[in-house]
Amino acid sequence: PHPDFKYHPTMDDIYMHIALFKHAALLVNHSSTVAIESFAAGTPVINIKYGKPGDWLGWHRSAVRRDFKEHYQDILRDHPTRVVTSKQELIAATNRYLEDPSLEQSERQQNLQRMTTITDGTASLQMLAFFKDIAV
Repeated sequence: PHPDFKYHPTMDDIYMHIALFKHAALLVNHSSTVAIESFAAGTPVINIKYGKPGDWLGWHRSAVRRDFKEHYQDILRDHPTRVVTSKQELIAATNRYLEDPSLEQSERQQNLQRMTTITDGTASLQMLAFFKDIAV
């Protein structure tokens, strides 16, 4: 590992990280690409797209708001998550997924496939083979 990279997860850490996504009923976040890990685990995702009530200026200056307009667009393209803009919508979406976690499952799988390309656990082997082919 690179010496500047301070986090070196153990196999137990990795196992627990995967277990968190596999056993969670739902991921609620703003605009983090951790949604991709949730998609891989089959876990529904709700994205919160609102700030503190009455803090219009703070929200419009926030990195979260920019994320929804920029890098997070690739995740939202396939509609694999429910994006909520109020506490009431958050409650409704939470109840909806808890009642039926399979909602938007096909959209999550489509997005996962588009974002990660190789989802069968052989990505590193395929990349190694590709580099060997072009290096010869």
